[in-house]
Amino acid sequence: MTFAPTLTGIATIVLAWLALATTAQAAEPQFLGRSLADWRTEAKSSDSSIRLHAIWALSQQPAAALPELMTALSDRDAAARFWAVQGLARLAADHQTDETLRTKIAATLIPLLQDAAPSPRIAAAEALARLNKPAPALRVLMAALTSEPQDAARTAAAEAIERLGPLAAGAEPALEQAAADQGEYAKRISTRALRSLKKTPPAVP
Repeated sequence: MTFAPTLTGIATIVLAWLALATTAQAAEPQFLGRSLADWRTEAKSSDSSIRLHAIWALSQQPAAALPELMTALSDRDAAARFWAVQGLARLAADHQTDETLRTKIAATLIPLLQDAAPSPRIAAAEALARLNKPAPALRVLMAALTSEPQDAARTAAAEAIERLGPLAAGAEPALEQAAADQGEYAKRISTRALRSLKKTPPAVP
């Protein structure tokens, strides 16, 4: 006679626990239908496509994923390193007055200026130029603009320099050289960036 109430009590406890767990899960912020914990787990995956997708997702919510993005800077996949840089750059931009955080981010990005792959190297250079490290950053961007064999990499460098605007002062020689680039996009963007830096009006057609 006492067994049935015991089972009822256990069932009540289990149902209450499930309700609490469901409420906690619902309260946890979601990104593309997954929790931060899910993305953090997938960022450690041995499957490069899963890991890359997770690092990209974490780069979109960098304030909650600083350790994971720092770790991803040394990922073997260049695309993962690129998205880690982008996430950290976004975090630094969102915390303009937090010099401790910005200094920490800058210190972790400096080694990326030597990255063998152009995409994370160029992204790191642009980020560092905005983090009060313009001299080494511009050297990297100017070298990429004039020396990278891939059109896409030279175009990315030109775009970064253009986005930097006045922060890219000193890049004029590289932009002048790139204005004669065989790649149409790199040439066009370099010409536009050079005109902006020199503050000259566009030529009348």
